[in-house]
Amino acid sequence: MEKGNLLRNSSIYILGSVTTASISVFSLALLARSLSVSEYGELSVLLQIATLFAFIFGLELSASVVIEYNLLGVNSDAYKQLIGSLFIFSFLFFLTSAVILLFAVLSDLEPYPGINTKLALVAILSGYFVSVINLGSGFLLISERAQTLSLFRVIRASSFLVFLIIALLVYDGGLLGAIFAEASSTLIVALSIFVIIYKRFGLTFNFGQLTSSLRFCVPLTIHALGLWALVASDRFVLEIYLGYEEVGIYSFGYAIAAFLVMITSGIDSAWSPIFLEVCEHNENSSQIVGKYWTSYPAVIGVICLIFFTSSPAIVTILGGSEFNRSNNVMPLLILSMYFHGLYLPFAKTLMMRKKSLLVAKITGFCAVFNLAITILSVPEIGIMGAALSTAFSYLLLMSLCFHFSQKEEYMDVDILRIFFHSGKFCFALAIISYSFQIGMVEGMVSGIAISSILAMLDKNELHNLLSVQENRRNDSTQT
Repeated sequence: MEKGNLLRNSSIYILGSVTTASISVFSLALLARSLSVSEYGELSVLLQIATLFAFIFGLELSASVVIEYNLLGVNSDAYKQLIGSLFIFSFLFFLTSAVILLFAVLSDLEPYPGINTKLALVAILSGYFVSVINLGSGFLLISERAQTLSLFRVIRASSFLVFLIIALLVYDGGLLGAIFAEASSTLIVALSIFVIIYKRFGLTFNFGQLTSSLRFCVPLTIHALGLWALVASDRFVLEIYLGYEEVGIYSFGYAIAAFLVMITSGIDSAWSPIFLEVCEHNENSSQIVGKYWTSYPAVIGVICLIFFTSSPAIVTILGGSEFNRSNNVMPLLILSMYFHGLYLPFAKTLMMRKKSLLVAKITGFCAVFNLAITILSVPEIGIMGAALSTAFSYLLLMSLCFHFSQKEEYMDVDILRIFFHSGKFCFALAIISYSFQIGMVEGMVSGIAISSILAMLDKNELHNLLSVQENRRNDSTQT
């Protein structure tokens, strides 16, 4: 199979992300217009429950699919047995968990106080479907099938919108209809991906392959739960102290800021297989990766500033006046997404070296830090406290991953340039944010001007990112 390149695959992933985001915009607007602010807050909590169980059922097994791709060989019997074993184990684990959950429901136990039990069960079922999607997506990502993976993301967003229209506009299903639309859309994509994987590898169980993967992946589950806590704990703390309406305001702003994650994750999806190949086959990997890491903060900084400039208009168009207060937390949430975007490449070395326990410790520490700061700040400054704790927590996560990645395998980065690019972004974000406080027009003009200037000044940084394709392998290793 011919290798893709960073520009082509990044373009496909970003195009897919933009398409998905565009479709999601309509879904978000439909939810905001059909549900009350309080109901939207409750839906946000339900979706976080679905994400939590996706991590629990999935056990981060997709990481083993990615890591073993080059080590075992995609056409080897060992890799086929690995894929089959992971899918079979995931299903059996889900069945066992489902029996336990059903017993808990019959015993009148509430999964989460204040959440309808039926809604929570639908969310949990959706979580399993997401775990299947993640497992299959691991193979599509590492095999550089950017078009297929992007297509499934678009299908998921499109089917969610269709089911939302049916549930909310045709049947007026409210919150129940919204969560059923989520479960239905994930079911369609999960079945499709499973069929592709089954036709490619079949289902063969090998206990040895499974145990080897679990030793690597179970600690990563702690890491995934830590990431979940970084995102979800804010909602639960806000609900306890301030109620679902404030959860709705904060979650709406977070949902808009999270569109940035689609872009940075798209770039990261294209970079991941290149990074692994460079590190495994190129003796100059330290210089190549270091060059990428040094330039990356400048590029995503411009992307974040452009998005921030348009965010007040997006909030107004999608949410209306009821969600205008979401603009108050947007600068801090954009800053959080920037640090999250930096964390993605910086953590790659630890994953490659299978330091899953170390990654779990880092993420767990950051999650506890986030929860503590949120509990202390939310009673004092409300949703701004949740946004502030999120920004500090992602900064801490990014910094720790960078530090330990460098200790594990040194990459020749220019640390002063990284600080310069990050500081430049923060200063620009502050100026644009202040301009928006003066007026909408002033903010838009300031954002467009600053983003344009930085884009022109940092065009060489973009060239550095794209040039990594030229050095994927040593010439001597090519056949």
